[in-house]
Amino acid sequence: MFHPPPEDVVAYLGSEPERVCVMQGVCIENPHVVVVTDYIPVANSSSSPELTFEVRKRDLRGIDYIVGFMHSHEESLPDPSPADLLGLPPGTVGAVWCTGAIEWYTPSGAAPIDGVISR
Repeated sequence: MFHPPPEDVVAYLGSEPERVCVMQGVCIENPHVVVVTDYIPVANSSSSPELTFEVRKRDLRGIDYIVGFMHSHEESLPDPSPADLLGLPPGTVGAVWCTGAIEWYTPSGAAPIDGVISR
């Protein structure tokens, strides 16, 4: 069972390439089922935002229960780039949103996620 992000998050991610949201929630049987309780837009601090995303630690202050990061790609496939895989903090999941499709991943590659429940 996969639920797409809410419409306001989709609108934010789709407005420009390489937008980033922090996903708050919990992972159950890390990371087979992800419960996303909120998506929080944050700045993409990458010097090459068309190639990858980067979030500064100071932009995460006050955000608890981070399960991962969702970001957008320009019109292409929603496949995570090698830089996306390298930049994902251990213990979190990533998601690439692109033209209505989503791909979940972990630092080691495609994520074996069985379900995503979101607000």
